[in-house]
Amino acid sequence: MLVKTTCCRYLQNHPKLLFDLLFEKITTTLQPESTVSVESIDVSCTDSTVQLNTEPGVITCTVNATSFSMMNVTYKNKIGQTPTIVALIHGDGNIADLSNTDLIEVTFTPFTVTISIFNVSCTHEGYYGVIVDSGNDLTGKSEGRLATIDKPSGSIDIKLHPEQIIGFTTQRIYNAHTCSGQIGNPAGKIEVEILLDGAINFQTVDPSYSSSTNDTDNCMVRQVFKYLIAFTSGMYNATIRCKITNNEFPSVPPIYSTNETLALIPQDFCNINYNGTNDYPNPSDPCNRYVKCEENIPNGLACASGVCFNPEV
Repeated sequence: MLVKTTCCRYLQNHPKLLFDLLFEKITTTLQPESTVSVESIDVSCTDSTVQLNTEPGVITCTVNATSFSMMNVTYKNKIGQTPTIVALIHGDGNIADLSNTDLIEVTFTPFTVTISIFNVSCTHEGYYGVIVDSGNDLTGKSEGRLATIDKPSGSIDIKLHPEQIIGFTTQRIYNAHTCSGQIGNPAGKIEVEILLDGAINFQTVDPSYSSSTNDTDNCMVRQVFKYLIAFTSGMYNATIRCKITNNEFPSVPPIYSTNETLALIPQDFCNINYNGTNDYPNPSDPCNRYVKCEENIPNGLACASGVCFNPEV
């Protein structure tokens, strides 16, 4: 009792301390609890990659909302484009299909919207998503990308330029050989193979020059592969072919072009054969091809289709 009485008298004699203690208690008691404001609904959609005209593409959107007023299911072909509404999901879960096609199906279970695209073609590629309206000024949206892949198909064309000079070190890129074909999507590759005279197996050629150009049409990549070969005397009567492979489809067999036989020209051909004229039959294919000598430099050329070389003309 003595301690309590003494403490009270002390506080009476020091009114400022009493005020500070009371003020600290009041401010501590009245300090509000912290709150977290929710500005939007959490929506997350998955991506999907499928092979053309095979299994369906499926975009799954998870919606973190126990209730909502309306959901718009949307599609757009590319980023920046205004989306098209393909379905409406009402707050009671009923779905209104607006896609006008049997190839798009939308289903809804609590927290999940599933968008299925059947018999996927190139025109179905793009972004599918969900826009959620809670009805109380909260919204949320997300999109998933549908992409397609496809294996190489069709044939591969090979065109050998008649300029096939042994040991020729000048790279005349404008006389390059070409291979072209559909290499799949994502892009595969074109390689050149050679079968030497007397050999059993083809082997890959390492071109002395190469370039490739890819063009995409209807979700398929077509490549034009241009190349030069450092021909040697060991390649007489060898066979050349082109090959398409795609690492995305390892079980798909390679696509091969037809086989083409080389018609080689010796580098010193013009020095040996010069007889006062400029044009001579190609020794490897004297009917269909010929050699034009310009300052003792050979140039390989081909006759027009159905025409045989005639040195008298």
